[in-house]
Amino acid sequence: MQRADGAALLRTGRRALERADWESARSAYSAALGAGAGVADARDGLAQAQWFLGRVAEAIALREQAFEEHVRAGRCAEAARCAVW
Repeated sequence: MQRADGAALLRTGRRALERADWESARSAYSAALGAGAGVADARDGLAQAQWFLGRVAEAIALREQAFEEHVRAGRCAEAARCAVW
């Protein structure tokens, strides 16, 4: 059940980012992190929301963590994308 809820939160966060609703994206990704769902993806999405909310230092720290999580999971393309940001 937690995974399904977490996946829904990740989708909600992605849709919020797509419509530039930064606060809703921040909220959805924070909730996904709390649910333990797609931690690297949730942290990456939260970083994007924080960036556009002007919380740059927090965004950078979150991206660094997401990068490390992607590397540990062997997700090289995702890690590279985080590094570029």
